[in-house]
Amino acid sequence: MEFPTYLFSFTLILSSILVSMLAIYIATSKKKLTKSVVLTMCCAAIGGFFYGLELISSTLSLKILFLELQYIGISSISACWVLFAMYYTSFKSRNLPLIFVALFTIPFITFILVVTNPYHRFFYESITILKEDNFTNLILV
Repeated sequence: MEFPTYLFSFTLILSSILVSMLAIYIATSKKKLTKSVVLTMCCAAIGGFFYGLELISSTLSLKILFLELQYIGISSISACWVLFAMYYTSFKSRNLPLIFVALFTIPFITFILVVTNPYHRFFYESITILKEDNFTNLILV
C-alpha cells in the first residue's frame, strides 16, 4: 500500500497553520518568556509549512523557492530556542542587544548563503528533480 504524498504535505501545512494560530494566541500574553516561545513556534511553523509546499509542488523552480524559504525557520529555530532559555533562566546582561545580534547572525548568514547558492555552491553542488509515479522529489548533491 502506497502512502499518498499529498496527505503528508497536507498534514505538514495544516499543523503549521495550527501552530501559527496557537502562537498568535500565546502572543497576547504580556510576558517576555512567552514572546520567545512564540518566536520558536513561528520558526517551526515556517519550516514545516514551506516543506509541505515543497513536497506538493511539481516544478524545480517552485521546489527550490520553497527549499530556500524553509531556511528562514530552520536556521532561526536554534537561536530562538537559546533566546527562550535566556529568558527562562532570567539571564541578565547589559549587552543583551549585542547578544541578540550575535544569536541571529549565523541564521542570517545561513539564509543568505542558501539563497545565493547558485553562485557559489556552498550548500548544494547540484539540484535536480526526480519523478517517481505521481511524486516529484529534489535530489540535493
